[in-house]
Amino acid sequence: MSFEPVPPQKLKLADILPYLLMAVSGLLAVVILLLMRSLILAILFATHVNVWAWGAIDKFSFILLAVLWLVFVLFSHHYYERGLEQHLLWPRFWKVSGIEVLVITLILICLIIVT
Repeated sequence: MSFEPVPPQKLKLADILPYLLMAVSGLLAVVILLLMRSLILAILFATHVNVWAWGAIDKFSFILLAVLWLVFVLFSHHYYERGLEQHLLWPRFWKVSGIEVLVITLILICLIIVT
């Protein structure tokens, strides 16, 4: 039995890249989360919902959106890890980012319509 220390493996960019892309996707998702919160509040104002209900609706919707954000971040990391194995990392990243930008655009259009 040998008691030689095992040399640490060197970290490669390919090992870190899915985490970096997940962070970028997560930041875009935070923008979506905050815009969705603004849209919900604008809809509440436009539909004349009872002012006393605003606080509860705002807090519960924010918690739900935060849980969805967490699920999205975990899914995107898994999606990017599998994409790295299949040599499809960049197409997958651009697809996810494109969908996020499209969602941001749609939310902004809805905000313009509602306000």
